[in-house]
Amino acid sequence: MSDIHIVRNHLLTSRHDAKPFGVDWFFKPDGQAKPLVVFVHGFNAFKDWGHFNLVAEAFAQAGFFFVKFNLSHNGTSPEHPTEFVDLEAYGNDKFSTDLDDIGLVLDFILDHHLSMRQNAMLPNYAWWAIAGVVPWPS
Repeated sequence: MSDIHIVRNHLLTSRHDAKPFGVDWFFKPDGQAKPLVVFVHGFNAFKDWGHFNLVAEAFAQAGFFFVKFNLSHNGTSPEHPTEFVDLEAYGNDKFSTDLDDIGLVLDFILDHHLSMRQNAMLPNYAWWAIAGVVPWPS
């Protein structure tokens, strides 16, 4: 996947408790504007969990501009993006905090970052949601 440009752990700061969180983006730098995918991990997850990097690379390879990020109060930190090290933040997480984080990422994409503005189709976007349920092992 060497033709994919990847930026990892660009830090944004949450409006709640000023907690930093990492944002990644993946795209082919071919000069063409691409449809934008903003991936939000679910509860008890993080942006680099399991197959999420493979999903990001597959979307980028297919011609999308793919953004994924950790929610600020999901229990991880920028220094430990794949480990639950901030249990206090995790315990204080609220749906409204997650919504604000999503809004902050969308504002960042739409207003601030040059490589995103040049390589993603903005503001043309659609809202999709994919949810999954896995049974708890007995």
